[in-house]
Amino acid sequence: MSTFASQQLPPPRSPPPLSSIILQSILSTPKPEVLVTLINAHHSGQIHLHDSTLSSLRKKIAERFPLMSARYDHVTLRAALGKAYFDRLLTLQTSRETEVRKFRSKTRSGSELPPNLTGWESVDVSNGGNLPYRALIQGSVYPKGVKVDRRESYLCDDEFFEVFKMGKGEFYKLDKYVRTRIKKEKKLW
Repeated sequence: MSTFASQQLPPPRSPPPLSSIILQSILSTPKPEVLVTLINAHHSGQIHLHDSTLSSLRKKIAERFPLMSARYDHVTLRAALGKAYFDRLLTLQTSRETEVRKFRSKTRSGSELPPNLTGWESVDVSNGGNLPYRALIQGSVYPKGVKVDRRESYLCDDEFFEVFKMGKGEFYKLDKYVRTRIKKEKKLW
């Protein structure tokens, strides 16, 4: 008998519930409309989200709120997120934008914003994190790790399509000089 056969294997672990796998997949690269749909379903009682999942979902919503507020009207967002949570996010976004405007008016071009003003400092771009378009255009201050010549790659698929009117696959099939020209037009070069 070989030594491999004589070793005892640990008992197999039971797989996680399918609902957990689906939610983790959704939360890894969420689209704003999916986040709103999940919150609506939770509030209406169609689905029950565990506290940890709900907390993770709220964190993703807070990160994507600038994009969501640009994409959806405030009445829809307020109904989906709840008045108190929506008002808190809107107040935070407005105060950050005001502070950024004040800071930029007092500093030279190219100065770095303090991390507490950017709103995107918590985004981890080293593992494929996404940033909103307005955080990537020329003149913005980017989180550490953003490759300036590949700023378009940090856009989520939906926003990439809105900006470039094509998918990422189509875009990267174009010749390099064509991609560069398009990125210059979109202020991403």
